[in-house]
Amino acid sequence: MNKTMGTIISEARKEKNLTQADLATAMNVTDKAVSKWERDIACPDINSIPKLAEILGEGKTVVTILPDTAERYFSTPLFDEEICF
Repeated sequence: MNKTMGTIISEARKEKNLTQADLATAMNVTDKAVSKWERDIACPDINSIPKLAEILGEGKTVVTILPDTAERYFSTPLFDEEICF
């Protein structure tokens, strides 16, 4: 069974002995935001995922933070060729 993003964030945070407040400070968000991420009520902004992976460290990558969606996010072109200059 695949873990949710919230479970992955929670487990990685605890492995680093960080509180939700510690992670929130490092990510420049509130501890309530981190709580929502971990309960799968909300997700971190996609642009903050690399920083989150860096903070959680030790083998945590964008792909492990976004296990089921990484391929979709990173293999989808941002723009159609027709609208690119």
